[in-house]
Amino acid sequence: MPRDPAVRAHFLKLSLRALERAEPALQDQARAHLATELEAIERARGLAWLPLAHLLSMSASAAEHGGSAGLRALVHDTMRMASQSPVWNRVIRMAIDTFGLRPPQVARWAPGVYRLAFRDTGRMEVPRADDVSATILFTAVPPLCLEHPAYVAALVHALEYFFELTDTEGSVRRADIPEPTTTLAFELRLSPGPRSHP
Repeated sequence: MPRDPAVRAHFLKLSLRALERAEPALQDQARAHLATELEAIERARGLAWLPLAHLLSMSASAAEHGGSAGLRALVHDTMRMASQSPVWNRVIRMAIDTFGLRPPQVARWAPGVYRLAFRDTGRMEVPRADDVSATILFTAVPPLCLEHPAYVAALVHALEYFFELTDTEGSVRRADIPEPTTTLAFELRLSPGPRSHP
């Protein structure tokens, strides 16, 4: 029997913490959407699987009330906290030591981390990566994700975080794939020169 798409409770808890940095209206809206699930999220052990629908609801609230910038802030704050947390930092440090710290190299090991954090949400694959660019595929993506208005935008923001993680600059764009399909494709490209800091 097929299982519903799921995410680690630890990742959901980090997203809730990221929401605490958002505007009060966004916090209230997101928590209202999750009213019946909040207690279960907060009580769950970090490695427990919880419905991905909870994370999609938070993403939708961020996009609805904060636009693209609000969703980007939620995703990047969550990714930043995840990369610094004891649960994920050890895995990330090992991967960086093995593959290197440029976005295309990060893309090579990201599918392993993705499999640890998400279940039955499709497969993340990197069929091509060189020194300046990478092709990233999400295959067999379930309808729950494909039909959700904030899902693709949240993926783009998550991939954009690779540039912050590596202190570089670049771009992520969705690549065209013939319809209909359950595959999403993205092109990640590193910009020349160092990252400019505000």
